[in-house]
Amino acid sequence: MSDAVNFGERLKHYWHEVYYFFFRRCKDVAELIDLGEEPATLMGRIRYRLHIAFCKACRNYLNLTQVLREVIRETLRKSIDPARIDQLNQKLLQKLSKRDKS
Repeated sequence: MSDAVNFGERLKHYWHEVYYFFFRRCKDVAELIDLGEEPATLMGRIRYRLHIAFCKACRNYLNLTQVLREVIRETLRKSIDPARIDQLNQKLLQKLSKRDKS
């Protein structure tokens, strides 16, 4: 009986190691989603995309985050007057040019 339990525990351990070798943890994927980026390496991107493909919670989080980002961008575009942006840019350029002359 002890050998069967020990074998089962070892099997769980190896499965866990293999699973997290190929798939990222939800915490890591959520971090990448929050930063709005994918891993730099090919293997990292494959692991990231596999996780998104198999984990419904992370896929939903990614979709929600993308929608929220777009809503925020659109809201900011509509709420800021282009003339006001030009004014702020001019002021910034004036301050920088004064600083450069000092």
